[in-house]
Amino acid sequence: MNRLRFQRELSPEWKADVLVVDGRYFPAGTALDGCAAAPDASFAWKRRWQKVCRGVRVVTTLARHPAAVLHAHEHGTLFYAWFWRVVLRRRVVWDPHDMYLRTTTHDRQVHRATWKRRWERVLIRCGTPIAVVSEGMRTLYARSFPEARIELLRSFPSGDEERESDVDALIRRRAEAGGGKLRLVYPGLILRTRIETEFLEAVSRSSHLTLDLYGLDPAGRYDRELEDWVRAHAVGNVRLRGPYAPQELPGILAAYHFAVLPFVIDSENMDYCMPNKFYQCMAALLPVVVSEMEDLGREVRTYDLGYVFRPGDYAGAVSRLEALAPGDTGYRDRLLAVRNYRETRMNRGEEQSILESLYRNPA
Repeated sequence: MNRLRFQRELSPEWKADVLVVDGRYFPAGTALDGCAAAPDASFAWKRRWQKVCRGVRVVTTLARHPAAVLHAHEHGTLFYAWFWRVVLRRRVVWDPHDMYLRTTTHDRQVHRATWKRRWERVLIRCGTPIAVVSEGMRTLYARSFPEARIELLRSFPSGDEERESDVDALIRRRAEAGGGKLRLVYPGLILRTRIETEFLEAVSRSSHLTLDLYGLDPAGRYDRELEDWVRAHAVGNVRLRGPYAPQELPGILAAYHFAVLPFVIDSENMDYCMPNKFYQCMAALLPVVVSEMEDLGREVRTYDLGYVFRPGDYAGAVSRLEALAPGDTGYRDRLLAVRNYRETRMNRGEEQSILESLYRNPA
């Protein structure tokens, strides 16, 4: 997680401990617990019992932990952040990975979202500062919590990986790898809300494009559904590459012409997100093709970082890409724009100073 990278690189007076509270899978798909096996009649009770036991362990660990500040990120940590602030009366930074200020059709279990909003409201009313990833997210939080301190903290990669800067050399390598075709890549979770079958159908009708999907569905369903669809329709230019290790991603992205992030805009959380993958693409000098999300779409248009298409207009997005040649002047200009964005907008020191200021002055 890029927030942890920033933490690791802060001044020596700060030391970060990482506490994994929830989640069954690492990015590469390795199960974290023994209940990842196929469900049976007692599966639900096993999961509930495991959650109770895990909750007790986390609360006990927090009560004994000497940390000065708790940096809570996932919504699954809100109860523990509430416990840290209200019961233990210690300092918290709330850094929402997702945003559920209102109930929407995106909420799978409304009662759980309601409790999380209550914990969040208590935290913020206790003076807890908020770190957000986009301007739109900051505006919505300020509207709901006008008294809160809200800081914009971007999520771009902060490591010291070797980064390509020679645009012409990169164009040549991508052209050689593509064999005259425009290569597209989708990196991330393979979910229906992230990439619909209709997008794959639009790509499959093009003789000029190829699309590789890296990642998986943690539930193990939708990625298999897409594999079955590709096999049933004998599609040759769409491939599912499976999971990847985080350290492999920069090399994967560098080999393609465009990344596609055709997310379904089904909630305010999606509309105002600024995905980590977007910044990873910028670091790899990889232009992006994105659906018209409020913040991400505006960023791509403003800085000429790729193309934005209307929600569901997959045919239009594919048509736009088909008109491009991998080595033409337009593509080179776009790579130069991405490089300029990376060098001017992705300021690691500035983001780290924001994070450090949050740690120094949290509630």
